[in-house]
Amino acid sequence: MKKSVSILVAIFLLIAIAVPAYATPVSAETISMEGGIISPHYIAINSISSFITMSGNTAICSAHVSQSGARANVRIILQRSTNGGSTFSDFATLLNKDYTTRSISAEASRTGLDTSFRYRTKVVVTVFDASGRQIDSGTAFS
Repeated sequence: MKKSVSILVAIFLLIAIAVPAYATPVSAETISMEGGIISPHYIAINSISSFITMSGNTAICSAHVSQSGARANVRIILQRSTNGGSTFSDFATLLNKDYTTRSISAEASRTGLDTSFRYRTKVVVTVFDASGRQIDSGTAFS
């Protein structure tokens, strides 16, 4: 009986030690739960906000970014939906610019839009360290 218990304990310990070795590695885009809202876990991006204002056939798209890297590339992309807003696809890149400031506010506009479509803003931020190595990236939609 003692031998059977010893063998079972030994097998349990082997399994308990081996299982964590098969765990999936966690990336910078790991989803975390904070305050009941699922949000991406960023390393060097504190916040990303994306906005759109439609005025007739003109879209005014803006981005607000707070980051802690040496440089951040901000792209403002106008997206268009041809099916009433169920899905969107990239329509035009309105801004593609590098910033070295921690707090970024950017705005771009597009005129002459077909008002029978729905539009939204997509903001893509890529953050780099002082040696030019990418350390973070994130996307926000209006």
